[in-house]
Amino acid sequence: MKKITILLACLLMFGNASIVMAEPANQGQQNKMTANFNKIFAEVISPYVTEVVKKENGEQATWTLDKMQKLTINNNFSVKPPKRIYEVKMTVKVTDPTKNQPHIDTILLKVDPQADPKNAVELIEYTHSEK
Repeated sequence: MKKITILLACLLMFGNASIVMAEPANQGQQNKMTANFNKIFAEVISPYVTEVVKKENGEQATWTLDKMQKLTINNNFSVKPPKRIYEVKMTVKVTDPTKNQPHIDTILLKVDPQADPKNAVELIEYTHSEK
């Protein structure tokens, strides 16, 4: 009798539970992408890098990220609120349509996320590759 009562109670509890199958709408339009921190960081500062590359190589120049060489985080806890500044050293592949050969340049930037957006990224050094 106990077994039947327990079985009946289980059927009532789990029998009323509805199974919901959630599926995303428009499955054909979904796109998965794998990214790491370096790619995300480069994507965030890309408008500034574009401006710097065009200033150094001419308005027709385009660039793609070759490699993030170094990313340093400098924390300053002596000020209130604490300040975090990033130093980024990256190599970019610069292509100028007027010239035949693409080349690799090195850019060193200082990024201050707490600064005004117009002054958040500062060019420290731009090194042209040996051609």
